Amino acid sequence: MNTSKKNLNQGDDGWTVVKSRREKRESRREKPRKNVYRQHPRESRKSRKVKTEQLNLVRRSKPSLRYYPRVNRSDKMERAREFRRLISAGEPLDISAYNTVFRLITDYYKGLEWLEQIKSDGLEPSLITFSTLMNKTRTLDQSFEVLEMIKQHQLKPDIITFNTLMKKTKTWNQASEVLKMIKQHLIKPDLVTFGTLMNKTRTWKQALRVLKMMEQYKIKPNQIIFRTLRKKAATSNQKDYVTRLQKQYR
Repeated sequence: MNTSKKNLNQGDDGWTVVKSRREKRESRREKPRKNVYRQHPRESRKSRKVKTEQLNLVRRSKPSLRYYPRVNRSDKMERAREFRRLISAGEPLDISAYNTVFRLITDYYKGLEWLEQIKSDGLEPSLITFSTLMNKTRTLDQSFEVLEMIKQHQLKPDIITFNTLMKKTKTWNQASEVLKMIKQHLIKPDLVTFGTLMNKTRTWKQALRVLKMMEQYKIKPNQIIFRTLRKKAATSNQKDYVTRLQKQYR
């Protein structure tokens, strides 16, 4: 055993120093101790109250920043009934006000009832009305029914309508048919169109086909499309190709 090194608990006279509990406690107090709460003191109640009041002022000035708690269907329908009471009171309302209430309805058949109510009040439904109704559909057949209603009212569907229709598709073939309809109506697809189409792909070849279409329309893919493309990549070479494409489009 090496005796050159002195034991930490050994005194100058060679005897082992045994500290009492009190001495150990005092030695701990002497050591500087980092206090997290002293370095980062908590806010006082007064400062928190001031910040809360400032935040409430911002929320009142900007309605989009207000916190709206989740409401169930019965509450949403109650808002729609309240809207009907305002109409019975004789207040003039246009189709945009009806469309605002239309967004509160979640069921497709309730939406059809609201559409009939709009017509009975002497207003003509707009394209936004039918696009909102298409969001309520549960099946692709119901979405095509709404598309026929748009044609019956002599309205021209836009890219938002077809993007909503594409979201209701379940397979790649169905989404491709919607893309053909977009081209037949001479409408230019946008980033949302190809992002939805990329989500419907099942193979790597289909994903590359969507990328080539985007190049034809000169649309730059975003990070969400690249993320979906990476999921379709099966081999390391394909993943490296996606990485090179990302660097190219930066």
